[in-house]
Amino acid sequence: MSRKIIGVIACQILLIVASYLVLVFFENQSTYLGNTINISGKNRFLGESLYQETINYVLTGNQNPPLDIVKNIDNNINTLLHGGIVFGDVTATSQNEITIIAVPSKFSHDLNTLSNNWNTYKTDIMSEMSSTKDKNILNDQSLEDQKSKFITSADQVTNDLSDYSKELVRDMTTLQLTLLGINVTVHLLLLGIIFRLIRKEQTEKILLQQISEKNKKLEFESKFALLQKDISQSFISDMEDKLYEINQQVNLIRENKGHEANSMLFLSFFINCS
Repeated sequence: MSRKIIGVIACQILLIVASYLVLVFFENQSTYLGNTINISGKNRFLGESLYQETINYVLTGNQNPPLDIVKNIDNNINTLLHGGIVFGDVTATSQNEITIIAVPSKFSHDLNTLSNNWNTYKTDIMSEMSSTKDKNILNDQSLEDQKSKFITSADQVTNDLSDYSKELVRDMTTLQLTLLGINVTVHLLLLGIIFRLIRKEQTEKILLQQISEKNKKLEFESKFALLQKDISQSFISDMEDKLYEINQQVNLIRENKGHEANSMLFLSFFINCS
C-alpha cells in the first residue's frame, strides 16, 4: 500500500475522531447544563423547606436550626455563579457529587437577582432563628414575601436554563446532521481518491510489467543473436579447418599419384631396356 493511500486513510480516521470528540464535548456540556438546571430547581425546593423548617424551629425549639439548608443554598448559588462540584442530594451528608457548569453570561441578570433575593431572604431567616422567643413568625409577612421572591427568581433561572437547554438540543441535532453530511461527503471523496490511486498503481504496475517483459524479450533476442553469431563463427571456423584438412589430403593424394606415375614410367623404361 502506497504512502498516499495510507495518508488518505489517516485523514479519514482523523475526521472520525474529530467528529466524535466534538460531539462528546457538546454532549458533556449538555449533561453539565442538565445538572445546572437540577441544582437551580432544587433551590426552589430548598427555599420552601427552609421556610417551613425555620417556622418549626422557632415555634418548637425541639430541633436544630436548619443551617444545613442555608449552607446548601449558599453552595448551590455559588456553583451556579462559578460552576464546579456540588452534592447530588439536598442534604449535606450526601456523597453523590455532580459537576455543573456556571450559568451562561446571557442569564447573569436573572442570576444576580436570585443571589440578591437569597441574601435578603437568608438575612431574615437567620434573624428569625436567632430570635427564638418571637412566636409571631407565622404572622411575619415580610419573611414570606422574601421567600416568594427567592422562589420566583429561582423559577425564572430554572425556566431560562430549560429553554436554553432545548436550544442546545436543537443545535446538537443540527450539529450531528451537519457532521454526518460532512463525514459522508468527505469519505466518498476520499474513497474516490483511494480508488484512483489504486487504479494508478495498477496501471503503473502493468506498464512496469510490460516494460520488464520487453526488456526481457530484447535481452533474449540479444543473447540469441550473440548465440547465432557464435554458432556461425564456430561453424565457419570448423568448415575452414575441414577444408584445410581436405586440401591437405587432396595434395597428399596428388603427390602419391605422382610418385606412382613416376614408378610406372621407370618400370616401363627398365622393361624396354631389357
